[in-house]
Amino acid sequence: TVQAQFLKVIEEKQYRRVGEVKVRRSEFRLICATNHDLLVHVDQGKFRKDLYFRIHVFPVQIPSLRKRQEDLPGLVRHVLDSMSHGDVTIPKDVMRLLGGYEWPGNIRELRNVLERAVLLAGEGTPSPEHFPGLHSDAGSPAPTADTWDLDELEDEHIRRAIDHFSGDARKTAQSLGISRATMYRKLKKLGQDASSHPSFSFTRPVVAK
Repeated sequence: TVQAQFLKVIEEKQYRRVGEVKVRRSEFRLICATNHDLLVHVDQGKFRKDLYFRIHVFPVQIPSLRKRQEDLPGLVRHVLDSMSHGDVTIPKDVMRLLGGYEWPGNIRELRNVLERAVLLAGEGTPSPEHFPGLHSDAGSPAPTADTWDLDELEDEHIRRAIDHFSGDARKTAQSLGISRATMYRKLKKLGQDASSHPSFSFTRPVVAK
């Protein structure tokens, strides 16, 4: 099995590449991470006991995000930097909102929520309204970061861009990096047309006959 082969590599520091007969040596340090209780898997026969004790040399327990809210500001900054959004500023009211959420999805959910908020904010500063899943009514479950899919994010971003440029189709299309024809198709998908915005205007090119 894979576990037996892995244990052999750890103990002997030897391995063979797929399709080779030559035995190779490798010196390495092994770092393992899991969100499962491996002892439970050992008791259930799903994880080898000898492999467990071989890798269980210096365990480090990392609490879930909801148990270390003091780390949230640093994690938010790190996530934004990793997404090339280091220039984005998170206001104090947004940070309080993030701090009041329990984060059942941990860091992965935090990343999704921040990425969605940056998309919704466009060139502006994220505000509480850009975090719709984090301030639901009491008594109703708060939607997670997976509630919105990419199509919904795109639709909302287009609507906000149209409003931001006061219906100027040319500027809206340029800011979104799409052609005017693509803008028409996306508006049609949204169930809108060029006249749905009070000041929305397209200047169609004149084609000589």
